[in-house]
Amino acid sequence: MNDNKIIILLVCFCLLFSNCKSMNDSEDSCADFCDSIFCEDDYSCIVALYKEPDSVGWKFVDRDTLYSFYNLDKSLYCKFNRDTTSVIEDGEPYCQELANKIVGYYPYYGLFYLFCKNYDDKYLGVRIGEQWKLLRKTQPHYIVKTEEFLKQLDYVPEKTDSVFANDRITRIALPAEYNGQEFKIMSVDGEWIQIACNNHCYWAKWRNKYNVLEGRIRYF
Repeated sequence: MNDNKIIILLVCFCLLFSNCKSMNDSEDSCADFCDSIFCEDDYSCIVALYKEPDSVGWKFVDRDTLYSFYNLDKSLYCKFNRDTTSVIEDGEPYCQELANKIVGYYPYYGLFYLFCKNYDDKYLGVRIGEQWKLLRKTQPHYIVKTEEFLKQLDYVPEKTDSVFANDRITRIALPAEYNGQEFKIMSVDGEWIQIACNNHCYWAKWRNKYNVLEGRIRYF
């Protein structure tokens, strides 16, 4: 057998081994497959469940518009609209599959925000609690960069919250006069936001991975 044939056989063997290993790895863990699609350390985009803004203002969808979310195997996860859900709590519609599991859930105001990723040409991946779900791209929605989204809002720390110096290590106790004050969000770096009020700047955490700290972001 000449040298050229030996080289060809070695290349073929390496390709075959690589393909087999890839198939075995993908069968071993569905979670690994999901992680290859969605990078869980990168929540760079947020989807809002209404139409995009125009020169007049936000184009909200009809209150009876039905949204459907799907599991990754395309089976139905849940359906909801802004008025009609399975439970009414405190006088407003309540969807237990979404409440306290997404970036922002305010059914009374028709505000629903979720972390999102591109899944394929038909679906967005959306984060609901500890899992990624799917939303059809044909459903009314608007996608915005997380930093752009947050810089339009204010941050209101609670009395027991810690803020940090620029090194994000040194804890700073907020003076009492800042209790309940709205801080402008100046910049975003992953789980951290830089906030400012009365010419004082601090850093604070706004989320822990996919868990957004409740009550700090002022949406309205």
